[in-house]
Amino acid sequence: MRVCTGRRCGRLLPRGIRAIGEPGRAKVSGLEAGSGRGPWGRFDLRLVPMALAIFGGAEAGHLLSFPESSFATWWPPNGILAALLLLEPRARWAAVLLAALPPTLASDLLHQTPVWASLSFWLGDCTEAMCAAWFFRRWISRSAGFARISDVLGFCAVTTLVATPIGGVIGSATLALLPGARSAASDWLLWWTADAVGMLVAAPLVLAWRGPLDPKERARWRAEGPVALGCLALICHAIFSLQHDAAAQALQMPYLVLPFVIWPALRLRVRGAALASAVVAVIATWHTIHGHGPFVGIGRSVTLQATLLQAFLVVVACTSLALGASARERASSESLLRKSEEGLRELFDSVHDLIQATSLDGRFELVNRAWLENLRWPVEVVPELKLDDIVHPDHRSGLSEAVHRVLTGEDVGIIESVFVTRDGREIAVEGRATFQSHAERPPAIRWVFRDVTARRRLEAQRAEESQRLKRAYLDLAEIALTDPLTGLRNRRAFEDELERELPRSERAGSPLSLLIVDVDHFKDFNDAFGHPAGDEALRTVAQLLRDNARRSDSVARIGGEEFAVILPESDVEGALALAERFRLAVELAPWARRPITVSIGVATLGLGVTRPMDLIRDADRALYHSKDRGRNVVTHAARAMASSTAPLA
Repeated sequence: MRVCTGRRCGRLLPRGIRAIGEPGRAKVSGLEAGSGRGPWGRFDLRLVPMALAIFGGAEAGHLLSFPESSFATWWPPNGILAALLLLEPRARWAAVLLAALPPTLASDLLHQTPVWASLSFWLGDCTEAMCAAWFFRRWISRSAGFARISDVLGFCAVTTLVATPIGGVIGSATLALLPGARSAASDWLLWWTADAVGMLVAAPLVLAWRGPLDPKERARWRAEGPVALGCLALICHAIFSLQHDAAAQALQMPYLVLPFVIWPALRLRVRGAALASAVVAVIATWHTIHGHGPFVGIGRSVTLQATLLQAFLVVVACTSLALGASARERASSESLLRKSEEGLRELFDSVHDLIQATSLDGRFELVNRAWLENLRWPVEVVPELKLDDIVHPDHRSGLSEAVHRVLTGEDVGIIESVFVTRDGREIAVEGRATFQSHAERPPAIRWVFRDVTARRRLEAQRAEESQRLKRAYLDLAEIALTDPLTGLRNRRAFEDELERELPRSERAGSPLSLLIVDVDHFKDFNDAFGHPAGDEALRTVAQLLRDNARRSDSVARIGGEEFAVILPESDVEGALALAERFRLAVELAPWARRPITVSIGVATLGLGVTRPMDLIRDADRALYHSKDRGRNVVTHAARAMASSTAPLA
């Protein structure tokens, strides 16, 4: 939307809005070549032609405005900017939008628009273009073109129902702050309709003509292009050059140009359709603003004339683009079908493997039915895809390396990768690739992949089940070696540990001691306070032993109220010191019901002790000696034997 305040435009009124394009991939634009790192990129001289195009479009919009009311019937820069966003990756959008600022300011300043208003208009245009490009890429199509009728319908819907109304809000708000402003609703409506036409006319023109013509298209354009567009221009000029009186009763006459729009749309496809709608828009607008044509005879209201003209241009643009896309879609399908029939169509349609052929730059030339069914891409979109579009980002580098090796003649063996379907589902594949070159057709790489998603899932399930069983086994083993009441190691674990520790001490020549701890008068405690209280007392004793043991010691419960502690690297004196620490810890603990003490027997590896049972026997004798001495004492087996006071029963 723009306003003019110069000599040619008497007062401030809204102008057109810009167009949306279709979501293009990051690779299709020529402008992105040379872009730097980060969202701004580095300065690219190829942004200069873009800025000049926006400036030229702005001047054309001013030129095609009504002198009496100063508002533009359609605004080409909006379509140009939206189309450029569709051709660029999102990382380059900021650079493109900033490049549009100087031509916008220059054009507005030439027509005496305040700088702040021009900046606001530019901000509205940026919002509008970004909204259009984002919605089109997100919901309509990934390619910056009109390969299908659905792309055209989506383009028209996003343009007229989403992008331009949003931009109209910013534009009308800015106009409300300028002198001579009209009602906000009127300004918003004029902004909306004018910019919507600009989108529908200018954006397809940029998108359709962004690349060179292929040989067949070039031949068709040379043969039919000038004739078709020339006839259209002559008919349009004849209809809109009528005087007021002659056109007053002929509102239907403008639509006589539609048959002449069909010719370039069907024969010259989307390029011809876009150029035809632009020719009609320029001729019809030029005659209407100069007081000629059917719409001028309808009434004196410039707003009514502009509304009828804009409605006519919308019909022409949508019709021509839909026909052009339909023709292109049909031609694309026929071309792909012919190529498919040349290469063992029966075989391709019968196998379940994913078969594809790509050109040296990665574009798909041939796919089979299994490929289409698994990856969910419509057949008419396949020629616009590249290999990277279906490969998971984590696997693109590996596949690129495989392509390089295939082109150099190496045998790459089995290739493993992950494809991504159109709806985002991942497919694990493995297969082979071969390089093929024929005199009749360009060299290509043939790929045969097999979907191994189910197998990989089964392997993952088996691995997970194996891990689960391993964890369960370890848990069961831990349970089998753990005393459930105290959480200490049980008698079996104790005996296994002693079987391992005794040979190790003998080989290393290091001391080894064993403590057997018995809770004094525990049966009386159970009888007095009950088994739950007794269980709690045993758990407390176990915790005290665990807290006072060294990290290398092994504490276990080997009987009802009996505990054992294996003391590696502990001689007689060290074992007695540790035993005394255990005894004091139990004696001094804050017992709730009555004090509890323990008697401890100590045995140390030495002469005559060669088996684990010998060490257990000596420690047990020392324990009985402690009980005979009155309990709550520590006795070593050597001293017990020396005094001959350790009873066996």
